[in-house]
Amino acid sequence: MKNTYKQKKTKWVILFSAFTLLLPLSYWGQNSAPGDSIFISSLVKFYQSRCGNSLKGDLYQSHAVDSPYIYVYVSPSNKVENALKNSGYFLFCNHNMKKALHYDSLYSDVNECFIYTTAANASTRLTSELLQYRKETQAFIVFHELTHVLLNSINSKLTYTVNEAVCDVVGNYLCREYALSNKALNLKVVDAQIQLNEHLYNLFNSTILRINSNANQKPMAVKFLSKELSRTLVKADAFQKQRFNYPVNNAYLLKNSFYSENYYFYKQKLVFNRQLPPDLRDILKK
Repeated sequence: MKNTYKQKKTKWVILFSAFTLLLPLSYWGQNSAPGDSIFISSLVKFYQSRCGNSLKGDLYQSHAVDSPYIYVYVSPSNKVENALKNSGYFLFCNHNMKKALHYDSLYSDVNECFIYTTAANASTRLTSELLQYRKETQAFIVFHELTHVLLNSINSKLTYTVNEAVCDVVGNYLCREYALSNKALNLKVVDAQIQLNEHLYNLFNSTILRINSNANQKPMAVKFLSKELSRTLVKADAFQKQRFNYPVNNAYLLKNSFYSENYYFYKQKLVFNRQLPPDLRDILKK
């Protein structure tokens, strides 16, 4: 697969997305009422209707007792890449922060580490955090995580890094399709949510390209991205802030590259006229 970070004769271009100016500021970070477990079930039913009811298991029917989930990402300080190599893409610590801090101390002597805490993963369980987000955010999270379940159920050979990108494409655009067919979601809020996500993907890709092309440019690249994150996340909702609002280092960029590096490749393959394939099981055939 073509690596978007290794294009020849590329210049550092931070892609200021014109779409960030298209919607009134009132839609950025707008908080609609959270959906309850019944609403979450309606999202699962909609997703099932798009994949032949092929998903099995306890899909957002029970509550998690082990969240939040804690991950540690590790990257060399002079390049954005996975320093763990064959050990995996991250170090999973369940909900043990002491263990995460131990890993941080162990690896940070010669690398940079990023500790990430989240209330959502492919276990597809209800959490208090999920139930507090606005409906548009809940839809994105549920569709993202159910896509992990779908890819696993059809024995996908995609790597974890590609999985994350595919799940974000589906999460963004299936959320939009749901909004078109169900007034529970505000379409303008969904569009603003997608546009902010995609603006950040562009920023991550451009910053990583600059650092990996010349490590001496890292201080200025990190400074610029940090400033852009502060400016952009003012408009973000609670989940986007929880996902992206952290000090920038190479491990932070590594984690977010899993969403951004292959995102536009799969968006081009999977999304036509802002719609996904009618049967989501066909995403691997594209």
